[in-house]
Amino acid sequence: MHALTPSHADHIEALQKASAPSAAHDSAQRYPAPKCIEGTRIELLARISSWVDEPDQKPICWLNGRPGSGKSAVSQTIAEKYASQKRLAASFFFSRRDLERRTTQHVVPTLTTQLLSFLPSIRPAVIAALENDYMIPMKVLREQMEKLLLDTLSTATETLDAPVLIVVDALDECDDESLVSELITLLALLPRKTSLPLRLLITSSFQVMKDVPRPWPSSDELERIVDKAGGLFIFALTVVKFVGDRMHNPVERLQAILGDNAFVFTGSAYADLDALYRDAISVFPDPDIVRLVLGVVYCMVIPMSVSGLHKLLHRPDVDARVIVPSLSSVLLASEDGTQPIQFYHTSFRDFLINPQRSQKYAISPDVYHRLMAELCFETMSNSLKRDICRIGDPAKANSEVPDLVERRQAAFDEALLYACRFWSCHMARLPNDGLPNEALLGALKRFSTTALLCWIEALSIFGELENAVVMLRQGISWLKTLREVPNDVLTLLEDAERLVVLYMDPISECALHVYLTAILSAPPKSAIFKTFQHQSFGKLIRHPDRDNGWIVLRTSINLHNPIHSVIFSPNGDLIATGGAKQGVQVWNTITGRNVASLGDRSSTSLLVRFSLSGAFLAAAFEGGTVVVWDPKVGREHLKHEGCHTEPITCIEFSNNCALLASASRDHAIQVWSMETAQPLYRLAKHEGPVTSLAFSSNSLGLFSGSEDNLIVIWDMSCGKLVRGMMGHRKPVNCIAVSQDGRVLVSGSEDKTIKLWDTGSGKCTQTFSKGHRTGIRSVHFIDDDKHVVTTCNETILSWNVASRNTPLTLWAADEFLKKSLKSVPAWQARVLGWAAPKPMLRYIVHQTRNTQSLMTAYATRSPSFVFAFNDYLFSGSLPIPVNGVPSSSTGAVSAVAISSDGNWAATADPLGSLRILDLTTPTKTWEDLETAAKSNPLTGANKVVPSPDGTRFIIESLMQWRLGDANFRLIRKIDMGVMGSLRDDDDFRFKFSADGRIFCCVVANLFDDEKSTLRVFDSVTGEQRAQFPGLKKVKSFVASADGAWTACGDDSGRVDVFRVANGERTSMRESNGSTINVLLFSDDAQQLVGGFKLGVVRVWDRASGECRATFEASTSMVTALAYAGGTPVAADGGRARIAIGREDGSLCDQATIKHVDFVRFSDDRVKLTSRGEDGTAFSWAISFDADDTDVARCTRCTAQEGVDAHVVTSLPHLLSRSDPEDAIDSLFHTPYRVRKDGWLVEGDRRVIWIPPYIRPRGKDTFYAFENGQVVFFTPVTALVFLRWVDE
Repeated sequence: MHALTPSHADHIEALQKASAPSAAHDSAQRYPAPKCIEGTRIELLARISSWVDEPDQKPICWLNGRPGSGKSAVSQTIAEKYASQKRLAASFFFSRRDLERRTTQHVVPTLTTQLLSFLPSIRPAVIAALENDYMIPMKVLREQMEKLLLDTLSTATETLDAPVLIVVDALDECDDESLVSELITLLALLPRKTSLPLRLLITSSFQVMKDVPRPWPSSDELERIVDKAGGLFIFALTVVKFVGDRMHNPVERLQAILGDNAFVFTGSAYADLDALYRDAISVFPDPDIVRLVLGVVYCMVIPMSVSGLHKLLHRPDVDARVIVPSLSSVLLASEDGTQPIQFYHTSFRDFLINPQRSQKYAISPDVYHRLMAELCFETMSNSLKRDICRIGDPAKANSEVPDLVERRQAAFDEALLYACRFWSCHMARLPNDGLPNEALLGALKRFSTTALLCWIEALSIFGELENAVVMLRQGISWLKTLREVPNDVLTLLEDAERLVVLYMDPISECALHVYLTAILSAPPKSAIFKTFQHQSFGKLIRHPDRDNGWIVLRTSINLHNPIHSVIFSPNGDLIATGGAKQGVQVWNTITGRNVASLGDRSSTSLLVRFSLSGAFLAAAFEGGTVVVWDPKVGREHLKHEGCHTEPITCIEFSNNCALLASASRDHAIQVWSMETAQPLYRLAKHEGPVTSLAFSSNSLGLFSGSEDNLIVIWDMSCGKLVRGMMGHRKPVNCIAVSQDGRVLVSGSEDKTIKLWDTGSGKCTQTFSKGHRTGIRSVHFIDDDKHVVTTCNETILSWNVASRNTPLTLWAADEFLKKSLKSVPAWQARVLGWAAPKPMLRYIVHQTRNTQSLMTAYATRSPSFVFAFNDYLFSGSLPIPVNGVPSSSTGAVSAVAISSDGNWAATADPLGSLRILDLTTPTKTWEDLETAAKSNPLTGANKVVPSPDGTRFIIESLMQWRLGDANFRLIRKIDMGVMGSLRDDDDFRFKFSADGRIFCCVVANLFDDEKSTLRVFDSVTGEQRAQFPGLKKVKSFVASADGAWTACGDDSGRVDVFRVANGERTSMRESNGSTINVLLFSDDAQQLVGGFKLGVVRVWDRASGECRATFEASTSMVTALAYAGGTPVAADGGRARIAIGREDGSLCDQATIKHVDFVRFSDDRVKLTSRGEDGTAFSWAISFDADDTDVARCTRCTAQEGVDAHVVTSLPHLLSRSDPEDAIDSLFHTPYRVRKDGWLVEGDRRVIWIPPYIRPRGKDTFYAFENGQVVFFTPVTALVFLRWVDE
């Protein structure tokens, strides 16, 4: 039952998937690759070869030249030469024509993959790096280089006789201009990290080359061609292609090139080349069709074949199979039309988009990107369909379809594959002019309403589902730029984005679950559910009913270790977290994907901060270390170990990002210059731990607060103390500075807020009334006219210019009051309306957890968030927060909000990071009250099911109710005047095995030592009997047929009642020990009791006589089960009793910790037991009379003629569940919720449960044969699901 870990092969496969095979010098995609014509570039090639071969040469050679000068041909020639000598270690040829070769993302995985073959000794180090973090290929460039190349090359053990070469060609073809310099810097480190003799050849722009004359044409003609080429190899190549076209006369074409009237436009250094290009493309008579084909080829994200282009265009009047061959002078394509179409050189691309150069053949990229997006949408709408690869079974994972690759190739032609992958690339290149295009909008709408889910399925089949979020975001962003936004299309794309983010895991694993888990879990009134419900596999019923809108939670990430700090980047696209044994992690806000892992993963970071520009990310670590990175590339900018001797309490960047300051409990402040990355000042004037820092808006002043009750102003031009400000009577917890730097506000543990004039150092105002605990945060709002302050229970807004009573933005006691008033239970409403404030405050104080009220404020909007207990609230300053919590998150250890107020993030002590979309509408108190009145089971948070799942006893909104199989109310169970306010232990319900009755024990409100046993009819919910005056009941049970009930108390007394008439029988021979467990035999003739002292006794139900006593252990009995009609039979027939004990033993044999449940299978060949941690064990047992593992227990007694035995050896263990799985608590079905979220029946996936409603631990999950499940979660309380397959 344990999940399998990825194998070494899986890691290598993941690395290969992240690489770009087409970038290698000998890749099929580059064939025929340009290389030097024999007899050309002799001198240059010789110089490069000499540099490679001679041992004392510098390790790096940079070849540069103008575009078209033949650099790639030289690189290819050199690469082929040393490959033939087995001395080419790796190569990467950039190209704008290839999506994988136009960015730096694939460089390191590609080079690593090739080096694994060339240097096999580095394989263990590469595998180890991927095992430690399989996401390395997706991380920032520096982390890729460090983990996959720099660290692993140092482990190489091969001995090389001569230098080996790595080629990186055409850096100027890389789109990531900002990362090119970073790549060069990192590549330069390669030779230094290994003792191997490495040579690195890099090519980029500007170098002139010469051509060698040929016997024909004449020398004079060749000289004229060379002069016109101006050193551009591409000119010469185009001449060769143009003149050598077999469909035309070469002599006439050569004369056309050399003729004086061939070149009309002379205003460019490329005039001759331009005229040549115009002549080459004018061979096709219709310039409009030429523009169409060239424009589409120009805008292709990756090259397509002629046949693929023909299918994508899908126009009867345009046959690409005819047009492309006629343009063979400028387009490279195979004669059979199967190879990708490419321009011979990038200079032709420049020619096409310059109207002065290309004239009537000029293209506008905006026009053709719009056309390409339209063609993509039309292709997908026409071709995509549900289950396009005929997988059939939604439970089947993509990896379990053995011939999925072949099916995919058959289902997706080149045009459809291109459309699915790259439509968003064209959308991203459209101008943001707000002008709509009706054809494009129409195509997008058709795609959104017919093929959206099918497209998501397709990306799952490709293994590229993560890209869906980014692609949908591109479409959403473009729609929002339009002057008239088509809200119906926008809503569908936004819904699809949420759907993919929330259900990324199941859809990635099982493509068809987009039609099951995903769409059936979408809100019923959402646009995507209403549009695509008809495509779903089956139906899903859920209670509480899915909200009409989406939940606030965007995604949940488990880091498994406590998170201490969380922060958004200034533009909100990244989230950084710091915590125990995780270094610093950086996440993409939209996708939730980890984009960088910074620092040592084994170290603990305490605080993280972005600079206002986003150029720096700083972190404070245990041990007093501060580190700063460039988050875009992952480069370490500054590291200062041991700058503090005690824990760091805060770190802050100056507003101009030129300074970084840290403060610590060692009483000191350290300031660094970001320009030099060196320490600037050490400020040590405080006499207590420094708690808070704030820079002035002009970055010239630094303010610090301390536990010495002092606030200090520092001059950052010289690092000197300007003045100290004393006034608080207890530690200063927080400070903030106004925008103009003239006013400082401070909050203290003395419950006061003070305003200070920073020029004079005088306190201008003190606010001392309103907060009941120490101040936790202060924040200026409304152009510094108001200050928002928080303590652990209240949030207040103060007018800076007056001493008026503060405005209460939120108060915990008011929140409790509104919560109670929204509950329809009369007891709660009485408290909500009539309870005095002191009582409410006392309840808040008693129930508030140890966490402080944590706040975070947006910097570019009035939005803010705060966490209280297990709830996250959001609001807009200075408006009071009167609504319900935005989210129920569980315990919170850190909270953050994006600068625009659209996103929030919370972290908890268990290691969960939650990203929340604050633009999602939340419910009001009125919404909750209306829902509670219309369906009293809406707030259900506890449940007791009948064995067959037809009845449920539900604790909802402070009352107990009986519901049917569809969670419809049957009857409220009256538990007395104050019953619903008592502790849960006072109400314990149990059904009879046949489900006819249920009983419960209610403790006396005024005497805890007295109890009442009550019995109810399961069909009607009416009370059938009650048995008052019992001593404090510790255990009770109903017989299988519902005719009898029994209860035991802490004195060892056991009473049996006939439900019909109240007849009572007391069991004799009690030993004075607490009865922990009671059990009727199937025929209700005997009763079994387990005692706290470890004794198990069997009584005759009718007479009350003890028939047998088992004393094999002194460990407390915690669970009982039996097999057979009668546990102890007078005639010697053996029914067996299984005894679970506190010490984890089963029948005196140690097995698991604290057995709390045991159950025999119906055929008596298996025994199921459960431990304290929820782990379930299945044992094979035998009940044959001659079994050798059954022996008379010497410490067991029985009446004369009664055969009492105990199993004295362990049964055979059949299986053991994963302790992190949620097992059916009734053990009636093979259903379980695995730790990866899948609800499975045996091993078959049924549906995926999101983390925020996923059950955890024992007694949290119940399943029934009709496909119905019920489970509890810490956040959402109770979830009921039933699915119907179709």
